[in-house]
Amino acid sequence: MNDWILKNEEEGTSVWTLTTFIPMFLYDLKKTVGKPLHCSMEFEGTRMRWYPSKTESEQLSIELVEKLKNRPIISQTSRKKLVNDCEKLNAFSQALSQNTGDLTNEEIGEYFEKHHLILRGVLAEGMITTLPDFGEGRYVSFLEAFLEKRIREKKLGKKAPELLAELTYESGENIQKQELKALLELAVEIQKANIGGTDPERLENELNRRPEIKKRLSDHVKAFEWAYFGYTGPVLTEKKVLEELALMQKEEKHAEKELERMKRESIQAEQKKKEAQKALDLSPREREWFQVASDAVFTKTYRRDATTYSFYRMTPLLREVSRRTKMPLERVQCIMAGEMNEVLENPKAWEPELKARQEYCICTAEGEAPRMYSGKEAKAYAKRFIPVEKVEDVNEIVGKCACPGIAVGRVRVIDTPTEMHGMKKGDILVSTATQPDIVPAMKKAAAIVTNIGGITSHAAIVSRELGVPCVIGTRIATKVLKNGDLVEVDATNGIVKKIKEWPKKEKTIFQ
Repeated sequence: MNDWILKNEEEGTSVWTLTTFIPMFLYDLKKTVGKPLHCSMEFEGTRMRWYPSKTESEQLSIELVEKLKNRPIISQTSRKKLVNDCEKLNAFSQALSQNTGDLTNEEIGEYFEKHHLILRGVLAEGMITTLPDFGEGRYVSFLEAFLEKRIREKKLGKKAPELLAELTYESGENIQKQELKALLELAVEIQKANIGGTDPERLENELNRRPEIKKRLSDHVKAFEWAYFGYTGPVLTEKKVLEELALMQKEEKHAEKELERMKRESIQAEQKKKEAQKALDLSPREREWFQVASDAVFTKTYRRDATTYSFYRMTPLLREVSRRTKMPLERVQCIMAGEMNEVLENPKAWEPELKARQEYCICTAEGEAPRMYSGKEAKAYAKRFIPVEKVEDVNEIVGKCACPGIAVGRVRVIDTPTEMHGMKKGDILVSTATQPDIVPAMKKAAAIVTNIGGITSHAAIVSRELGVPCVIGTRIATKVLKNGDLVEVDATNGIVKKIKEWPKKEKTIFQ
């Protein structure tokens, strides 16, 4: 099975956090969708590329789309099951002992094995509504085709992507949105107390004189420390929060008005959803079709929060393994599930292999069991089976609309937090696939463009929460667009164009 096709690419990952997907696709997926999905994961440092079988992924997508069209209630059942599975993972994560030094090697190994098994169940259940988004967004294409036909019949003035965004609005709040609201509430308190400071250091000095508000800051950090952790961190720090608060002061952003806007937009989004359903004259079955897409967005967000929290809570155990084996944390993060006991028993024997994985490795499930390739063996495998796409220089790229709107701005390519320092308000954020740790940059963006992703991708979900135009699934955005390029993003139609000069003022541009 070697017809691999690139379907996902992420930065800030590790072998430990993501190779759980390999046995999940090979074994657990049979229980949820009826058949396995053979695939490979390529790790180059902290960047992961996921290659499923093109034939199998497309076939699964087709079959699941048909099932969901004929029996959309499946997604509601899956949603409830996934919530229960995520609650089990949350309970496990919360109960984890943080006194890691008192644990035996065997107890540490047991913790990793339990986490691995619970995580596999969560991931497999989430695939029911995630896999139909593969195969060029087949389920979304079905919904858009339906909308285009109904728009013509009803002679409505809106376009299909706009209505799709309205009909699939999900009111739930993920951890990052909760953090943003709490941050704005803290900013309101600071502003009401007439505490100034457009740089973090001055603001911190001012807050040190107001212990009751400084405690609010400390409580905020404690409550949301893991909000942007992703797979491997970093955690939210007091310094980062101070930087955000100082930036609000510098930009004269009125936090109270921003909170009101968020609340108002949430109410308006619910109203628009009802109006769209009425205008389109949707039958109960047709409403269920769009609910499937809403469920997909909800389950992806809910699952991400649960898995992120679990990785955050497991990190002290990884640090303890690092201490006991005298290996760097980054090397310990190259241990696969099931190997932990062996590594703890004989770290010196394992270190060369883990060092090789840290640089480059491939974990594959092309047969009946997962297999890891590292070093020269991995490079030889990649040369034979991993596809390499050649990209020509083009001035226009096309993707899918995740959040409608138009924007013009300068490109800023960001895949990691270290690349965020050059991001200015109004820039166009271009990314392989956005992750929680670059959300601060997403908040500044006039538009967001990604290589990878469908309606359930991180970029799609966050852009809709922020109301920022977003084009997903372009495949080549980061390979074609460079920092400083001037581009026009027509997210409604999924088109991104390089332009030579700013448009004339009379042209409608939202920034």
